Amino acid sequence: MLAEATVKLEQANAQIVAANARLSQPNQSAAPASPASPDVPAYAITAGQAEAAALQAYPNATLTRMPEVVDYQGTLAYEVTLDQGTLYVDAQTGTLLADGVVAQQPQPSEPHADDDEQDADERDEGNQDDQDDQD
Repeated sequence: MLAEATVKLEQANAQIVAANARLSQPNQSAAPASPASPDVPAYAITAGQAEAAALQAYPNATLTRMPEVVDYQGTLAYEVTLDQGTLYVDAQTGTLLADGVVAQQPQPSEPHADDDEQDADERDEGNQDDQDDQD
């Protein structure tokens, strides 16, 4: 029984050696690899270029996710997500298809306490002028 197991083990080792030899030889029947596989689509604009276009439009924004190619209304586009919103950049032309960035609203300034006193003073002066006109 031990001899039978040894024979099977030697046969398995021989198969492994033969398989490794086949793998190490270049496959002559395969066609040369093309630079771009037909399964991998090529875009004129890279993800980095789409990111740069978005950040050029909104220099104070921050990228929150790497751009990825999506179907935007029938057009292949990079979805560029910024902390201020999402933009869609055409993957072939680089043009901005949609701008979902929320505009930063200026914060209203707080009225100063001095302004209230000044307004009261102006009202008092106006009332005094009215009284002078009546006299």
